[in-house]
Amino acid sequence: MSQGSQAKLLMDSVAPIDTNSESYAFISENLKQTVELDIDNSIRGTRSKAVERSGVSLKRVGGNIRMRPSPTELDNLLPRILGATEDSDSFALAETVPEFIVAINKVGSQYTYSGCKVGVATFTGSEGQAVELSLDVVGKTRAKSAAGSFPSVAIDTDTYYTFWQGVLTLDSTEYNFRTFEVKIDNMAEVLFENSVTATTVEAADRMVTLTVDLPYDSDANSFQDDIDNAENISGSLVFTNGNQSLTFTFGALMAADEDPEVSGKSKIRYPISFTALTTGTTKELVVTHDSSA
Repeated sequence: MSQGSQAKLLMDSVAPIDTNSESYAFISENLKQTVELDIDNSIRGTRSKAVERSGVSLKRVGGNIRMRPSPTELDNLLPRILGATEDSDSFALAETVPEFIVAINKVGSQYTYSGCKVGVATFTGSEGQAVELSLDVVGKTRAKSAAGSFPSVAIDTDTYYTFWQGVLTLDSTEYNFRTFEVKIDNMAEVLFENSVTATTVEAADRMVTLTVDLPYDSDANSFQDDIDNAENISGSLVFTNGNQSLTFTFGALMAADEDPEVSGKSKIRYPISFTALTTGTTKELVVTHDSSA
């Protein structure tokens, strides 16, 4: 019987997948090839469908990988999410995102997904939990081979960031927060042209959002007035573990505001979702990551 606990996942920027590839611990994945069929629906004097007039239409590759990335793993993943390579611990947004390869030993067989790009990357966290990363990956092709050919690569043993290490600053004021979500949507566009497999995966646009659940206090009440007047605010989210740190710095944050709701006798909460925008030459998001322990 194939047990998920025995699965392994590797990534690489270029082929082949080998002992120089990156090994990742992961929580779950559903990366797969989906074959779409073209079943003839012509009128033929019968309700039955004929196999002779049916066939494969498209082969789509994509899915989700969920993980708790270590600092070393984040150094490899951030350029694939944001587009630009690291520059002295700074990871900037770029107009394109790079291709990469994902290989997964699913115990029964090895599956290699090529021409992959990050469509959506979502960082999340909540009280008492680790910081998680969800990657929606879109690819071009899938190859299947024997599981025994999978390279043996050690997984990084460094720890991941946790929620309680976070500091949220909005409009120059630090806030307690119960949950957060930072989402980078590269708006992946997949083209097949005259091919059964994808020929092109492009980042067609980009949307960056920050969603947080705050206590409704005087500070939150104050910047709600700014939001109501269509003003933007500054913001950052920082996680620090010893000498290692992960910082999301947002150029300008605007929100389509909703009033807080009283759902019971407990503390009134103020969940709010911001859209990150550029301001002048400052990008909507810059990620600074120091992975040195």
